[in-house]
Amino acid sequence: MYDLEGEKIWVDDVREAPKGFRTCKNYKSAIATIEYFSLCEGGIDFISLDHDLGEEKTGYDIAKYIVENNIPIKAFSCHSMNPVGKKNIEELLTHYGYTLKK
Repeated sequence: MYDLEGEKIWVDDVREAPKGFRTCKNYKSAIATIEYFSLCEGGIDFISLDHDLGEEKTGYDIAKYIVENNIPIKAFSCHSMNPVGKKNIEELLTHYGYTLKK
């Protein structure tokens, strides 16, 4: 499922990331990591988002940031257990041309 090469980011406040992923536990950390790798390291191959991050900002807010700033990401997934949040993230990102990888 996650057999991509290059930079991979896992955003989740509780679950451990699969091997080879950078872990971000909150919105602020995720945005800083996304900015760094999209601007300084040539892009992000894959990001997997959780919706509920145990704070006011959610994975959907991160997805909105990605769209609003036209962040280049080759593929994404949403591993959230929140079905409405997951659907919203997937619909937003696919609507703007990001590739969903299940």
